[in-house]
Amino acid sequence: MKDTNMQLRSLEFASLDEIVIEVARLRDLGYRRRGNWGLAACCEHLADWMTFPMDGFPKMSLPMQCLISLLRAFQGKRLFRKILATKEMARGAPTIPATIHVTSIDDAPAVERYLQCIERLKRFRGPIHPSPLFGPMTYEELVAIQLIHAAHHLRFLEPEDSTAKPPAVN
Repeated sequence: MKDTNMQLRSLEFASLDEIVIEVARLRDLGYRRRGNWGLAACCEHLADWMTFPMDGFPKMSLPMQCLISLLRAFQGKRLFRKILATKEMARGAPTIPATIHVTSIDDAPAVERYLQCIERLKRFRGPIHPSPLFGPMTYEELVAIQLIHAAHHLRFLEPEDSTAKPPAVN
């Protein structure tokens, strides 16, 4: 159930393993929504954006390519450095529509997909595709932006029992 009157929880991840623990906790204990997306929608979106730097970003229309190129040229690196420094992403920032999965109902398949993407990123040592907005990045920067992106979305999901100990991760 969506509850937009509450303050969003503070959430920060220091490692990909911490994301795994939090996603498992939300899946296993349940959660209250503070925004439009449930756990499945968040996990699908996060998995999409985690996969793009490894496999390549989706094609955009010519007008969108031009707009993103201008943004990258004039603000991309500065915005990237700001996100890394503050560990925050702007609320309500636009995204590629194909990465919005608000109709997802069943959390389990989406959670599993995201957890598999996290494991893949942990092992990934191939070339990193440059972000259309931020440009090239190192593996460490890629992981850092993924940690921030996950915290940005998962903070909208309040665990049902916030006092319970997180489940063990195999």
